[in-house]
Amino acid sequence: MPKRRTILLGACLDTKGEEAEYLYEVLKDLGNEVLVIDGGIKGVPFFEPHIRREEVARAAGISLQEIQGIPHEGEVLMLMAQGIQRITEELIKEKKIEGMIGFGGSMGTLLWGTVMQGLPLGFPKVLVSTQASNPEVIKRVVRGKDLCLFNSPVDLAGLNPLTKSILLRAAWAISGMVQCEFEAMEEKTVALCAKGNVEGLTALVRKKLLESGFTPITFHGWGYGPLSLEEAIKEGLITAGVIELSNDYLEYLCGGTSYPPEDRYENAIKKGLPLIYVPGSCDIIATLPEDERFKERKYVKHNPSVWSYRTTKEELYDFAIKIGEKLKNGGKKITVLIPEKGFSIYDGEGKILDDEEARKEFIKGIKNFDKLITVKVLPYHILDAKFAEEVVNEFLRLYKSMQ
Repeated sequence: MPKRRTILLGACLDTKGEEAEYLYEVLKDLGNEVLVIDGGIKGVPFFEPHIRREEVARAAGISLQEIQGIPHEGEVLMLMAQGIQRITEELIKEKKIEGMIGFGGSMGTLLWGTVMQGLPLGFPKVLVSTQASNPEVIKRVVRGKDLCLFNSPVDLAGLNPLTKSILLRAAWAISGMVQCEFEAMEEKTVALCAKGNVEGLTALVRKKLLESGFTPITFHGWGYGPLSLEEAIKEGLITAGVIELSNDYLEYLCGGTSYPPEDRYENAIKKGLPLIYVPGSCDIIATLPEDERFKERKYVKHNPSVWSYRTTKEELYDFAIKIGEKLKNGGKKITVLIPEKGFSIYDGEGKILDDEEARKEFIKGIKNFDKLITVKVLPYHILDAKFAEEVVNEFLRLYKSMQ
């Protein structure tokens, strides 16, 4: 028998009231308790919500009248998002809601998406949006969160068979999600961050960590995967340590398509977690096909949307200095392990992007920090099984030294 759960429904009741009422009734019919929070500011609400817009404004530290006098819609949106976020955080803390659903066009998407950025990983969140296929919206709204984004090919303006069908399916989705208990992180969890071109290493490391009594959680090293990793560390979901096998920070510095946060690598240090850094995939910058900035370089067509361009020795030296500056505050809780014979499936003797001199420049740069952090250069390719053993053994050494 499904448990009765409480879902927070976010809607702007002055412009999307009819649609919100329909969604409210569907959620109730599916056996949920529903709290409605109003994010509108101007027109008359279509029906009375449980949490009124005046309460939202007060939570943002301002009156509704003051908000209504602000001429810039973007400023208003961020103030309302701030108020809703604070109310939502309290509701979660007091265990009064088990999930959230919001919907809207461009403004509603940004409003509810901004709110959902503040919700913890594992907390069910569904956003129905007319802008879900817009890459800029995805970059702003989804980012590193486990947000379920429903694309509406029609405007959510009025009820018709299409809009009702979309809202109905979204209601079923959030209703199912809130029935699933989020498994508590009681195990010794280790975060891994890597790309597919070092999967041979990642798979071996995962296997050996499991055999050693740890629970590995792998984050993708491209796009917003590294942001998700940092969020997980901040939320306390990573309890035993971090093994970094990705080039995302290098890619970001060189203009590629990875988007790590400004505090990349810093949260593990703040939490006192052991951290292994391996320059995995640092032979490449992943970006769009036929990128004019890199047209003179060797490259690999990774897929129709992404090409991987060879990094230069200058870039790798500069990156080594920057990563050293990031890691040095962790002291001897940090180890950099360098596979001198190649950094990915593409790099190494006889491989398409081989550049031994570039690898040497990374080693030269990172050795500037070997009095502050542990730096080890190993005579292996990154995909050698012996290198995976070294990674796990060094992690275990760090972990035990900190117990």
